[in-house]
Amino acid sequence: MRHGCGWIRSAPTQWRDQAQFFAAASEAMRRILVERARRRLAAKRGAGEQPLDIAEIEIPEPPTDERVLAIHEALAELEAAHPEQAEIVKLRFFCGMGNEEIASMMEMNEKTVRRHWNQAKLWLFQKIQGAS
Repeated sequence: MRHGCGWIRSAPTQWRDQAQFFAAASEAMRRILVERARRRLAAKRGAGEQPLDIAEIEIPEPPTDERVLAIHEALAELEAAHPEQAEIVKLRFFCGMGNEEIASMMEMNEKTVRRHWNQAKLWLFQKIQGAS
């Protein structure tokens, strides 16, 4: 089983079970990525630099950081509407776990995990596309 999540700040000395650990780990990775994206976007918005003439600027494709923040916001909505699906997304996206690992940890059928994953991907895609 892969355990690719990083260190978790202020972690309890004992975890109730593996599910509690991975839930906390995936949430920690999500927060780390969101904060990193926010800092990088703030730096891109100037952070004290002198403005440039817009004619001198080439406009690139939307940066990855904006996408991370859009996913974060959509995931918060998914969490409120479908908590199990949101947990599966966090474990896959932020911890890199596969369906089999998630099914074992969440004590559900792998087919159910796959179905929730597909529904969550569609839901998130529609939310993110609507926000763009």
